[in-house]
Amino acid sequence: IIHPLSAFHFYWDILIFFVLLTHLLTISFVISYLIYIDVDSFPAIIQFDLILCVVLGVDTILKLFTGYVVEKNKIVVLDPSKIALHRFKFLRILYDLIGAMPFILLIYKLDRSYYQSEQMFFLIFTFFLYFANILRFHEVNRRFETIPKFFKASENQITIMKLIIGTIYVLHWTSCIADIIPMLVFYAHDHGALPENETLLSIYVRSMMDSIQIAMQSSHVDSAGPMATNSWLTAYAVLSGWLWLSYILFTMIRMVISTDLSASKYDEIVNELKAYAYNKRLSPELKEKMLRHFANRYRMRYFDEESIQNTISVNLRRSIRMETCQHLVNNVELFRNLPHALIEDIVDRLKLELFLENDVIIQAGSFGDAMYFIASGTAAVYSVSGKELGHLVDGAHFGEICLLKKDQKRTANVVALEVCEVYKLSFADFQMLIEPHSYLLERMQKLANERLAK
Repeated sequence: IIHPLSAFHFYWDILIFFVLLTHLLTISFVISYLIYIDVDSFPAIIQFDLILCVVLGVDTILKLFTGYVVEKNKIVVLDPSKIALHRFKFLRILYDLIGAMPFILLIYKLDRSYYQSEQMFFLIFTFFLYFANILRFHEVNRRFETIPKFFKASENQITIMKLIIGTIYVLHWTSCIADIIPMLVFYAHDHGALPENETLLSIYVRSMMDSIQIAMQSSHVDSAGPMATNSWLTAYAVLSGWLWLSYILFTMIRMVISTDLSASKYDEIVNELKAYAYNKRLSPELKEKMLRHFANRYRMRYFDEESIQNTISVNLRRSIRMETCQHLVNNVELFRNLPHALIEDIVDRLKLELFLENDVIIQAGSFGDAMYFIASGTAAVYSVSGKELGHLVDGAHFGEICLLKKDQKRTANVVALEVCEVYKLSFADFQMLIEPHSYLLERMQKLANERLAK
């Protein structure tokens, strides 16, 4: 199962953003200017789009083997059955499969005579593609968010960039559909050759300018080219333009009113960290690692955890800790059947640590003084000789024997393969908690000895 916060998934999202955007833009352009495209050029266009469709098909399959994050409580789900249910819910997988279909190949297989004898078919087909792919824009937007985050852009910068990309995307599709409908309805008898002194690019640019002119109502519609000859299409363009402008205005107002103070504070501290790195003359590599550590720790939102915990009651603080970490402790065989009060005390003693990819969490041969619980991320286990023994994922734990055997040497290396959030329980804290429960300690030591004897 692929972790949704892994480096692989991060870079795959960036790749799919460009592939999906190119695929959607290509479909609209080809279907609108099919009759002008040279027949000899079509096989190359089909091959290019088929490559894009194959990549999108692979992405659809990978989604069945990729975990997801529950936005409500930020829990990472890696259970295969839950992932499958999530993908089939609301027919998401069918939607993805339709989006990966090679529509350009389908268009090519249809005879061009449809432009003369079956204009209504092409109109319906065009509108189907238009609305189906406009609806896919939310996925383009979701994938796009990965890129600004890679460059550590602020939330406001991401919002502005999304509006720009959205405007270009909607304008492109509207321009294409605005060009094909008048051509099918009014000029179907005159097709197959470019007008004199015209190129595909000039026709496309003129159609885009017509769309902008009508949508903005910046001039009389009579001067807006063929598109204005159809009152229904003109009304559609005007309505779409004003709806999109209203959406942009609403988004900008909301962005100004609800300026995220935590995000602003985060940006301020990032600037302080950069100044600190400059003052200490840190190497670019170490500076970048420090900034990445901070970004992953606070996820672009700064908060003073100690101050928050000092504000709330002890019971509420313990309840929050239990909801966050109890499932990690319950997975440990040595801790099974422990009193609930003792489990609460153990959870309350856990300390969060963050490891970036390739960071060594524990080293073979060192003396163990704590056990670890992986809250999120993936780590690899290596033998002393360097042989990979396996992977540890969300909910896994290691080093529990060190809680019962003082100065027990580590027998393997554990290295983070991606950003890992790890909770640490120290030997000293555990011994202090378990000391009043001598009978439990004896039972746990017996289990530990049995495991060491195997």
